[in-house]
Amino acid sequence: MKGLRFFDWFLLPFSLLVWVVAGMSTMAAYITPGKYWVISLSGIVFPFLFLLNFIFLIFWLSRRKWLLLSFHLIVFVTGFKTFNVQWAWNSITKTKSDSDFTVLSFNARNFDFYNWSGNYFGTSTIRQDAMDMIRKLNPDIICFQEFFHCDTGKYRIRQYMTDTLGYQEQFVVMPVTLYKHHHWGMAIYSRYPIVNTGEIELPKPQFNRKGSSINLCLYADIKIKHDTVRVYNVHFQSIRFGPDEYKMMLNNHLQASEENLKGMKSIAHRMKFALEMRTEQLKKVLAHTEQSSYPVLFCTDFNDTPSSWAYWQVTKQLNDSFIQKGKGFGITYSGPFPAFRIDYIFHSREMGCLEFRIIRKYLSDHYPLFARFRAEDFY
Repeated sequence: MKGLRFFDWFLLPFSLLVWVVAGMSTMAAYITPGKYWVISLSGIVFPFLFLLNFIFLIFWLSRRKWLLLSFHLIVFVTGFKTFNVQWAWNSITKTKSDSDFTVLSFNARNFDFYNWSGNYFGTSTIRQDAMDMIRKLNPDIICFQEFFHCDTGKYRIRQYMTDTLGYQEQFVVMPVTLYKHHHWGMAIYSRYPIVNTGEIELPKPQFNRKGSSINLCLYADIKIKHDTVRVYNVHFQSIRFGPDEYKMMLNNHLQASEENLKGMKSIAHRMKFALEMRTEQLKKVLAHTEQSSYPVLFCTDFNDTPSSWAYWQVTKQLNDSFIQKGKGFGITYSGPFPAFRIDYIFHSREMGCLEFRIIRKYLSDHYPLFARFRAEDFY
């Protein structure tokens, strides 16, 4: 450490701290969540830590401090693969064919039945705006997570989808019913024939063992032209922060107190629990997709970022449509912490993705995803 200037000595502890934490975050993509769950959680902020690490790398290079440079260079090299899937820069395939088909994946957040938009977005027309978006895009296949239907009134979404929008082929599972006519679940709609359907029972939290969870995995075999594709619609375990946790995380003036310490422990516990639950759910889903005799489309509210172990397990089998044809940083979450890509359309390697778009409309706390594929590329 000879030859360090005063300013260098001042930055040194911050440099070492970034090196350690960024190194942990880099390992999140390679370590199964469980015993080392803290490392897995650090992957959430990987892009920011990776960039900080790069800044220190350039700084020590300019100072010609080779030992300190080598520390940050190791993290840069090991983390570059993970950083490279945080963004994409592609052009869409503009030529269209009769064999093209389109897919929409959307966590609808119950079509704003509880008027969350009054708090977040200042509008009360979410349900109709969502239906107008579908009418305009006219996707051939739609996967809804957090789907809601009411037997009476303006939230008769199932009737609207079939009678007004013309989606006659459907697979809807709604395991939660309240007040006899309010139903929650997930749905797959198609303009092509659905020839087979199924549901994979996901591991559930102990307090939900009786079936009240809406974290589901549905699949439908859809006949497209002369080929068949298996479409999975999956909603993996959410963290489910409560109002107090959100309030605490959004508070910029946290003070050391027993109440805040208790709140931070609650946040860490919820994140750890969701991480472990998603790991078990993913293992079961991937075991099923691996056995599919058809090409696979995997639409999901993944609740995990591209820095996670879960993401890299999926991409061992399937391609990420955003990486194939997306553009930008691909943020899909528009809630209180709008900096994450946690929604995906994955697809079998033999399928060619021609177009991928994130629909930047405030219809939910998740942006809808739209992709175009070509049936003749299946085999």
